[in-house]
Amino acid sequence: MKKFSGWKEYVIYALIFFLIVIVCPKYVWGKTIVEGSSMNETLEDGDWLLNEKVSYELGKPNRFDVVVFHSPVEEGKHWVKRVIGLPGETVQILDGKIYINGNELTTDIYGNGIIEYSGIASAPYLVPEGTYFVMGDNRMGDNSWDSRYEEVGSIAEGEIWGKVIFRTRPVSSIGLIK
Repeated sequence: MKKFSGWKEYVIYALIFFLIVIVCPKYVWGKTIVEGSSMNETLEDGDWLLNEKVSYELGKPNRFDVVVFHSPVEEGKHWVKRVIGLPGETVQILDGKIYINGNELTTDIYGNGIIEYSGIASAPYLVPEGTYFVMGDNRMGDNSWDSRYEEVGSIAEGEIWGKVIFRTRPVSSIGLIK
């Protein structure tokens, strides 16, 4: 009987290993490395991030979530941006400020600097159903290639890969992402 219980234990360890190495990274979490300055001051170039994928299987992204998604213009790249506009909302950028459905977005404590480029949001922009208007936190000048640019536009829900929840590197900045 001892041989059988030993064999059974190895099978359990193999299943746990399979779940951790194969299943979890595909369906539960992933890692991303920040490239560029579009999310400064929140995130820096080279930061390592942990993203979870379950939230968006069970629900929808919320305003101000930091998300990872497949780049609409760079094959094989993932971008990290913040959700600003939700499906069905109107986004407009006037005089460096963001308006959602005609009301100034005063709760946006993440974006730094006055927005100089409004792009497609210079006039009221209706975020199509099933998509999200995303922006980097570093919005001055041309630091963030995001939904303001016609080439990028709103990001389809199916292209969003996960919600950024934790920075794992550099060690001096380990912690939750807000």
